[in-house]
Amino acid sequence: MSLSHRIPLLCLFGLTPGLLAQEWAHLAKPTPSFGWRFAPLVFDAARGRALLFGGCTDASPNPNSVAIGEHWEFDGYRWVLAHPRSQPSARYLHAMCYDSLRQRTLLFGGRAVAYQDLGDMWSFDGTAWTQLAPSQLPPPRRAPAMAYDAARDRVVLFGGVGSIYFDDTWEFDGTTWAQVPVSGPTPREGATMAFDAARGLFVMTGGTNQGQGGLSTTWEFDGAVWVQRSATTVPGTLCYDPAVGRVVTLRHEWNGAAWLPSAIANDLSSARELVYDTARGGRLALDRAQQDSTAPFTVEVLAHHGGRWHSSRITPTRMVWDPLRQRMIAIDRAIGETDVARTWDGHEFAPLAVTPSSLPPGFSAYDEGRDVFVVMLDSGGGTLVTELRGNGLAVLSATTAPFQNGVPVYDRARGRVIAASRHVQFFGPPPEFQTWEFDGVAWTQAVTATTPPDVSLPGLAFDPVRSKVVMSGGLIGLFQPFVETWEYDGVDWSRVQTAHQPVMGTADRGLVFDARRGCVIGQDASGTWSYDGVDWTLDTPVTTSPDDLLAFDERRGRVVAMGRDGVWEYGASPMPSTTSYGVGCASSAGQVELLAERLPQLGATLPLRLLGLPPEHGIVVMLHGFDDQQSGGVPLPFDLSLIGGPSGCALLLDPVVIELVLHFGTTVRIERPLPADSALLGAVLLEQGAALDPLLGVPFTAATSNGLRHRLGW
Repeated sequence: MSLSHRIPLLCLFGLTPGLLAQEWAHLAKPTPSFGWRFAPLVFDAARGRALLFGGCTDASPNPNSVAIGEHWEFDGYRWVLAHPRSQPSARYLHAMCYDSLRQRTLLFGGRAVAYQDLGDMWSFDGTAWTQLAPSQLPPPRRAPAMAYDAARDRVVLFGGVGSIYFDDTWEFDGTTWAQVPVSGPTPREGATMAFDAARGLFVMTGGTNQGQGGLSTTWEFDGAVWVQRSATTVPGTLCYDPAVGRVVTLRHEWNGAAWLPSAIANDLSSARELVYDTARGGRLALDRAQQDSTAPFTVEVLAHHGGRWHSSRITPTRMVWDPLRQRMIAIDRAIGETDVARTWDGHEFAPLAVTPSSLPPGFSAYDEGRDVFVVMLDSGGGTLVTELRGNGLAVLSATTAPFQNGVPVYDRARGRVIAASRHVQFFGPPPEFQTWEFDGVAWTQAVTATTPPDVSLPGLAFDPVRSKVVMSGGLIGLFQPFVETWEYDGVDWSRVQTAHQPVMGTADRGLVFDARRGCVIGQDASGTWSYDGVDWTLDTPVTTSPDDLLAFDERRGRVVAMGRDGVWEYGASPMPSTTSYGVGCASSAGQVELLAERLPQLGATLPLRLLGLPPEHGIVVMLHGFDDQQSGGVPLPFDLSLIGGPSGCALLLDPVVIELVLHFGTTVRIERPLPADSALLGAVLLEQGAALDPLLGVPFTAATSNGLRHRLGW
C-alpha cells in the first residue's frame, strides 16, 4: 500500500528522440536460469500451475553458493516470474508439497547461505506466502522427504540432514507438527516420497547417508508403520499418476512389490523433478536445457500427454508481423510436432489458438492484401504452401507450388508474394536460382535478364521506400555463406556492389525492414547492420544471437528478435534500461535490496520490489531524484553513520520527492505507472529505498538500499 499514488516529478523531464543511435533492449527471458538446482517442483491443482521456488546456483553446493529466492510458475504454456506480496527467504534443498484440502502449497526447511539450515514453515495460497507458526516444528534440516495424504489430511516428513542425519517421522495436521513414534528407514537425506492414493500409502525411495552412500531401498508408510518393500530402488523423483493409478518415476512404475519399466518411452537423461498436471492430464518433468557449451542452463518443462513427451523449450520457427491486427505472431515447434502460437505486445506474451494444433514448419510472410499468413516448406518435388487466417490461426489451404526451397516475402507495392527458389535437378543441369510470384490466384515464374547465383534459403526483406526486395545471406551449396547483396524491382535482379558486406544468416533469421529508419536490418556474428540501398553499416556490436528470428513491430517502431535468450527489441536510443548502483546495508532482517522487475517502458507499469525489510510491519521511505553527485552541496554517496545511522548505510541521491509506503513483511512490491508521453523519452530517474527499523539500535534507524538508475524509453 502506497501513501503516495503518483510521482509528479516525471513531468519535469523532456527529451526529443531525434536521430539517435540504435541499441538493443532485453525485454523478456524465457525461463528461470540456474536456480532450479535443488529446488522442488509442486503442482497447484486449484490454479492449474506448477510452482518452483528457490534453488542454488551450483551443482555442488559450497559455502560460497548463492541461494535463490525467486518464485516461478509454469501454466502449461510458459514460465512466469511471480512476485507474491511476501515470500520465504532464499534457500535450496527445502521440501514442498501441495495441500489439496486447503488449496495451498507448503514449504519446510532447507539451507540458506553460509550453510545455515532452516526450520521454518510457509504456505502459499496463490497470492502470497505466509509464514506458519505451529506450536511444534521438526528440528531445522535440509533435503527431507515430504508428501501430503489427502485421505487422512496429513503431511508426512521423513529424514533430512541438519546437525545430524535424521531418521525421524513427523506429521502435520494443518495446524501443528507431531513426531510419530515409529522406527523405519535408516537416516538419510535426499530421499523422494509420494502418496499412493490408490493404495493409501506413502512410497519412499533413495536418499544418501554420508557413512553409507546411496541407499537403494524402497519403503512404504501407512500412517503407523514403515515397511521395507524392496531392496532395490530407481533414480528420480516420485509422483502419483492417477491415470495409471500408481506411483511413478520418469522410467518406472511401482506396483506395490517391485519397480516395473514404464510404458512411457523416453530419453530424459538429465530430467529431475516430476509432478502430475491435473489440469491438463499428464506428467511434467524438469530438465536442464543447454543450447551450447557456453550458454547457461535453463529450466525446460517436459510434458507427457497424447502418448509422448513434449518440450516447453522456446524454439521459435516462424515470426511475422500482422499489420491488419497490429500484432506480432511467433510460432514455436516443440517435441511431439505440436505448435505453440503466441502474440507479443511489447510487454508480454499471450497464447493464440492454432487450428489444427500441428502446423507445418517453414519460412513465413504475411500477405496483407489477402489477410493471409503464408508458410513455405520444401517437400522434395515442390514447396508446400500453407495459408492461415483469423483471430486465431486456422489453416485455409495447403497446396504444392511448382518450385523448390521457396522463401517468401510480401511485395507491398505490387501486392504479391515473391518466392526466391533454388531449383535442383538430380543427375541434371546444375542448380539454378528462380523467382516466383503469386498474385492471389496462381504462381508465375518471373523471367529476368539477370539471375543471382544459386543461393538457397536467402534472407529477404521488402523495402517499401524504394519498392525493392533486398536479398542477402543464405548458402551456396551446403555450407558456403552467400556474402552478396541483390535487389529485385519486380522486373529484374541487380547486384549492389557494397563497400561492406556482413555474413548474414538464412531465411527469416536474415533480414527485416525497419520502417522507422527506412532501412533494412540484418545480423551476423559481429553485430547488427543496416542497409540504406547503397551500403551496409555496422550499427551495434554483438548483443543478440544472429540465429534469432527478426520482424518489425510497426505499432511500436521496433525490430523484434526472438530466440533462445528470450525477446529483444531494437530501436532508436535511448531504449529503456535500469542499472543498479551502490550497495544496500543491513536491516535486522538482512541486506536491503531494491529491484526492478521489468524495464521502465513508457505507457506501462514499472513494478519494483524492496527486499530485506524488518519482519514486522512498518514504513518504507522511497526517495526519488535526478542527481547522484551531490545533495545540498554535500558530495554523494553520504555515509549515514556520520549522523547516527547504521554502519554501511549511505544516501545515494539528492531526494526531490519522498514517498511513504507501508510494508507487512520482509518484502514490499511497488507499482509505478509511467505515462505514455514521448517527451519523457530518455529521461533519467533515480530511486532508493530506506526501511525504518527500530531494532537497529541507533538514533537514525533507516537501513538504506542500493540505488536504481532508470532511463525511460518505449
